[in-house]
Amino acid sequence: MGSAPKTLLNNGNATEVAWEEGLASFVTHPGVGRVLCVGDNLIGPIEGILRGMKYQVGRLGLNTTLEALPQAAATFIPDLIYVAVEKSRGFGMKALECLAQDPRTREHPLVAMIPEDTSDTVIEEAYSRSGCDFYRLGHTSVELLARTHLLVRLSKPSFGLLGENSEGSRAPSIRAANDPSHRPVDIRDSTSGLHSLEYFYHRLAGEIYRARRYGRALSVVALRCKAAENDGETSMLAATILADILRDSDVCARLRPDVFVALLPEADADARDGIHARLSHLLAQAKLRSTVGSASLDEDGIYAADELVHRALAAALSAES
Repeated sequence: MGSAPKTLLNNGNATEVAWEEGLASFVTHPGVGRVLCVGDNLIGPIEGILRGMKYQVGRLGLNTTLEALPQAAATFIPDLIYVAVEKSRGFGMKALECLAQDPRTREHPLVAMIPEDTSDTVIEEAYSRSGCDFYRLGHTSVELLARTHLLVRLSKPSFGLLGENSEGSRAPSIRAANDPSHRPVDIRDSTSGLHSLEYFYHRLAGEIYRARRYGRALSVVALRCKAAENDGETSMLAATILADILRDSDVCARLRPDVFVALLPEADADARDGIHARLSHLLAQAKLRSTVGSASLDEDGIYAADELVHRALAAALSAES
């Protein structure tokens, strides 16, 4: 188990201080999550403390242009982003605003790292631009770790919920690849024989990370078969047709009683459209009344997992009219 450092963060200087035992015990276990630090001078001590507590820490310096910042940040897939706002404001203030507005990063928690003597005017401006949280240097590292631990935990469903299904219940949230629970994920669904929905979401998070990091293509196909909702044989037929045309690297799961989804790594728009057309043809041959929709990462403003699945499903639903 880790041990929280007994320091006071004050403009980059660390001073030994005592703290309340109860608060310290809250942050003495190793951190599980990904934290991105943006900035230079103020960020150094923060980065060291987070690494010391076993967080995966990325860093973007002031040489990163604002235009490149959202893509660079999204590539790291952070659970939390700290942005240093120096007394001169400058880059830090603009970086907060840029990250808060860009669809690739706007769902990630933002925390402005500010000097101890920062005026209320600066804080109000930062909040009005980005809606960020704040960490004021001069507080103990225990408070830094407590804040980090809480925000990382809260951001775990950062890929969002898929919304309500036809019965009005919530669909399971997407579980990040660095989920701290470490509990086993069932790969197969015993009823349909397809991959489990949980495994689909687990792989989706990892494939988005890989696609972002290495600039690879990624697509999702959704199949809507209304008759499958209350007919087991129809459901199995639709699932079989979909599974049979997919590659070994693809992941197919049942999203709802009447909806199936397939994750297609390395599939660009052309490959996706080919699968889409072939699937529609086979469904028609089987006289199975169904509609198909698809979507690709980074096309038409699609940057996150929930948007990717939503867009494919929306395309399938719109095809019914």
